[in-house]
Formats: sequence, structure tokens, C-alpha cells
Amino acid sequence: MVSVASQEWRKDAEEAVRLFVRHLEKEFGDHILGYHVCGQSGGEWVYDQTWTPPLPNFETPFRDGFRTWLRTMYPRGRR
Repeated sequence: MVSVASQEWRKDAEEAVRLFVRHLEKEFGDHILGYHVCGQSGGEWVYDQTWTPPLPNFETPFRDGFRTWLRTMYPRGRR
């Protein structure tokens, strides 16, 4: 299963959504009110079967992304 924290996945997903919206706007632009972008299990941005082991969000991309976020939010020397 893909990790939604993967930078490669995020880049690919962003490009796919961009191309899809561009196509929709070209074909049906006058009939579109807005977009509701969602994904994963039922559109909640959670993994399929999150209620079963192993728990999601412990894979390497999530760990690395969380570490990057921590360093940004709590740089050394800041109190």
C-alpha cells in the first residue's frame, strides 16, 4: 500500500489531480460548481482497514515527515 506521506506519491497525486481538473474544466467547465478532492478509504484520507494491525502511519515516509515537521516547529534553541 502506498504511503500518503511519501513525497513521490504526493508529487504524483498532485499532478494527477491537476490534469484531471484541467480535463474537466475543458470539457465541462460551464457546468462545474466546485471540486471535493478526497482519497484513500471512502474519502477520509485514511488507509484501508485502519482498524486492523499493523497500525498505519508508522512507515518510513511518515516517520521522516514527522521528524521534518518537528524540526520546523521546534528548532533547537527555541523555547
